[in-house]
Amino acid sequence: MIYRCNFCKLFTAIVMTLAISLTATVNAKSLQRKVLFNFSEQPSDRSFAQLGIKHSNARLVWQNQGLTLHIRQGDTGQISFNGQWDTHQFAYLVLELSNNSEQRIRFDSEVDGQLNRYKGKPIKAIGWLEPLETRKFNNLLLPHYMTRSTVYKEMNEDFPNTRGMPDSVSFTRSFDLTKTNRVAITVTAQQTDANITIKKIYLLRPSVSPLYQTDKAAFFPFIDNYGQYKHADWLGKTKSDQQLKQDVAEERANLDKYPGSPEWSQYGGYRQGPKLDATGHFRVAKYKGKWWFVDPDGYLFWSSGINSALKLSVGTPIVGREHFFEFMPKANNQTYQQFFLKNGEFDFGKINLSRKYGTDYQSQYFQLGLERMRSWGTNTVAGFSNLNGQVMAKDNAIPYTHTIGTNWGVPGITSKFPDVFNPRFASAVDTRVKQAASGIKNDPYFIGFFVDNELYWKSPNTLAKHLATKNGSSAAKRQYVEILKTQYQTIDKLNTLLNSKLNNWQQVLKANKNLPLDTLEHANIVFYEKMTHKYFSTIRTAIDNYAPNKLYLGCRWHVNEDHRNTYNVAIGAQYLDVVSFNQYDNELTADTFTTLQGIDKPYIVSEFNFGAIDSGKFYPGLGHASEQRNRGEKYQNFLHSALNDARNIGVHWFMWGDSTTAGRSVVGENANAGFVSQTDRPYYQLLDYVRKANYALYQYRLNSKAK
Repeated sequence: MIYRCNFCKLFTAIVMTLAISLTATVNAKSLQRKVLFNFSEQPSDRSFAQLGIKHSNARLVWQNQGLTLHIRQGDTGQISFNGQWDTHQFAYLVLELSNNSEQRIRFDSEVDGQLNRYKGKPIKAIGWLEPLETRKFNNLLLPHYMTRSTVYKEMNEDFPNTRGMPDSVSFTRSFDLTKTNRVAITVTAQQTDANITIKKIYLLRPSVSPLYQTDKAAFFPFIDNYGQYKHADWLGKTKSDQQLKQDVAEERANLDKYPGSPEWSQYGGYRQGPKLDATGHFRVAKYKGKWWFVDPDGYLFWSSGINSALKLSVGTPIVGREHFFEFMPKANNQTYQQFFLKNGEFDFGKINLSRKYGTDYQSQYFQLGLERMRSWGTNTVAGFSNLNGQVMAKDNAIPYTHTIGTNWGVPGITSKFPDVFNPRFASAVDTRVKQAASGIKNDPYFIGFFVDNELYWKSPNTLAKHLATKNGSSAAKRQYVEILKTQYQTIDKLNTLLNSKLNNWQQVLKANKNLPLDTLEHANIVFYEKMTHKYFSTIRTAIDNYAPNKLYLGCRWHVNEDHRNTYNVAIGAQYLDVVSFNQYDNELTADTFTTLQGIDKPYIVSEFNFGAIDSGKFYPGLGHASEQRNRGEKYQNFLHSALNDARNIGVHWFMWGDSTTAGRSVVGENANAGFVSQTDRPYYQLLDYVRKANYALYQYRLNSKAK
């Protein structure tokens, strides 16, 4: 046999020597760990079917007690391992990696598999190796939503309305973990040669609680007095009221050590940077090719914010799940009734604050929250936050936004998009903007309004399907039929296009879900554009009337691209001061906001986050991380990716505190989403990265070659 390169020789030798299939099914009741590959010893009897490197000038050798990847400066190298594994009983696929270089190295990982007969969507992660570091990096194993009622049928019945189930079964759009077939590691281009060693790849930690599997009677209740998971331990878990008091003293020392950036202006702008015209209000402007907010004093301002800030209040649904809780008082108990919400949900956040700070916890917590935000380097109280007293706290204020909803009390076109042609829509917008503006329209700390959140815009043709189900009582349906009349003139022409037998236009007004209106693309676009103009112009007019000096910050477009498109974003940009997107990605790239192409308008990311499953939560959230350190790494990386975009003027983390362990509201979200835990303990390892990124954000922004 003739080998054309050293790598080919090595690859052939490995495959010939290690010929055993890696198909494995593990029992999480008895196994905490299952090794797939061990390269730190002699080649084992476990094989991989295919091994590849993305670039031919990357070398792979047995070296440094492992499989070592050498990649030249400026190149990107990838190594992939293929097999057949059932990984559904484990929480993590762990990569044990060593950085043999004197530089920090980024790596991207993917775990992939099948979904039914189709290729699934890979679970992607990002990590970093410090110089000469060996790291055990946890790739979260997140099954596809479709497998919840099949692979996890019993759990699905026992844990209703929860995004994640104990200990770490949480779902995303991925694949069937019983059909995992590929692991890939990519080392992105570095400024110098990169050299990393892969020592081991293994499965770790049962995804399903062993106690739940063996003794359900002992497992329930599984939530303790503080709203925490009862059957696990982790760094920072609250075990007594006394510990809550100790946490106060620990945090005080931390806040005193990090009082905030000395470079910031009164409003959180860059005091050491250029000064533009001061208007006494926030505005947006372009400076040297980059968009910015400008603070009331004229300093450049880039918005680093937190949603649901200055409060720790997330309700836990109780009904039908009483057996979840070790502690659950009656709602009419005089001592505890203050901790029940109007909808009957129990608020573990509030009761934990009362245990920690005493009866005056609400006012204390608001002031502490403002101090925390400065210390963390965050300068914006973002959407859905506690604004009680904000206007009155002039000596300690932080710039803030206000969120208004228009979808309540107004008939809808979809389940979450108002009928903008109904007179009740304009009336509701006018009333809500007027009420919200009262008292804050002249406050210099008030930046502007978010109006609505994650509306179900649909596409023009999909929206027409919804209109087909409406009748003549719908103002939107009447408007749509008028457009059809203009476009097609006669009912006969419409019948030809729809292959229908309608007798007159009145029949089009009737609800008929089988009428294929979605095929009338041109008319659907005309209606969609008219609807979009109506939506944004109505809100713009109200803001101009009642708060003319404040900004219209957009509608917080859904991350799902079903609801954002070139029509609604382009039209919205004509009315908005700032476009806003909720974007749960690892980072922002040139391809993230394709709907903004050709539009020179500033935008913010109104929601993003990264969560882990190492702190008693079963669900990481829409953005996931390896552990608390990786949450911080990914926060810093996301912030930098935004600062590198000339149109981006801010990112807002979702949210202040973790979701409840049993899942919040109807969505069942029980994520490690917060800067603080459900018992109000800061995630210090995350916050180390948050401070580092935020304290230096202005220098980074001004010095970046943003495009």
